[in-house]
Amino acid sequence: MKQEYTKEYLIAELHRFHKEFNKIPANPDFKPKKEGYAGVKIYIKHFGSLSNAVKEAGFKTYDERCLDTRKINYCKNCGKEIHTTHTADKQFCNNSCSAIYNNKGRIRTEESKNKTRSSLTIERFPYSKVYFFKCMCCGELFTTRQSCHRKCDNCKKQFGNNQTSINLKKSPYFFRFNVFDYPDIFNNLDLIKKKGWYIPKKNPNGLAKDHRISINAALVNNYDPYYISHPLNCEIMTQKDNIIKSNKSSISYDDLVSLVNEYDLNKNKKG
Repeated sequence: MKQEYTKEYLIAELHRFHKEFNKIPANPDFKPKKEGYAGVKIYIKHFGSLSNAVKEAGFKTYDERCLDTRKINYCKNCGKEIHTTHTADKQFCNNSCSAIYNNKGRIRTEESKNKTRSSLTIERFPYSKVYFFKCMCCGELFTTRQSCHRKCDNCKKQFGNNQTSINLKKSPYFFRFNVFDYPDIFNNLDLIKKKGWYIPKKNPNGLAKDHRISINAALVNNYDPYYISHPLNCEIMTQKDNIIKSNKSSISYDDLVSLVNEYDLNKNKKG
């Protein structure tokens, strides 16, 4: 038969627990259920929570006991009131105040300043919390505390974090031509037939089409997609060389525009 509990009985049980174990009951003491005592759910059903039951029994709750052990300190730098416990004796209200107070009177020589500057330009150490990355959009070096970030702040504002939106902005600059339709531009068509195009795993030694002016540079500088997607901006190379080249441009935009305009003019004359 299921036992029926009353509030008076449960309060008496709390006093029995206190007398037996010499401590005020708390939630962890009844999880899992302690043999010979009602479970936490019973107290929640009758009192709303175990803390309410402890209070009705005449004991101080956990929060009230914490307040009893609280100490009041004052920040050494700004004098702001700090509430601490006996386990955490804080002397400053935040890290900024701590740095300001501890750096008072510190004299930094030009040599130490140069050391700090040089440390920001070297490659990151394995256990450093600051990471150095090259932005996947503009190619500029930037620092971040998040190891998952691959775009600098300027490019985040311009392109956002959504990869789909970035691809849509890059789309007008993609190559959409067949190299075999331009034998006057590409003189290595036989090599392409021999090696084929690069396909991961299937043809890792194949060739790849690379932008002489990178798409990232075009996005940052708002170049005309017609010139960036033109065959004259295409260079055939191995995938390994393509990776080494990364986001670097091998020709200036003005030179490319001149080449394309001259090519189109000659093509119209012949046509």
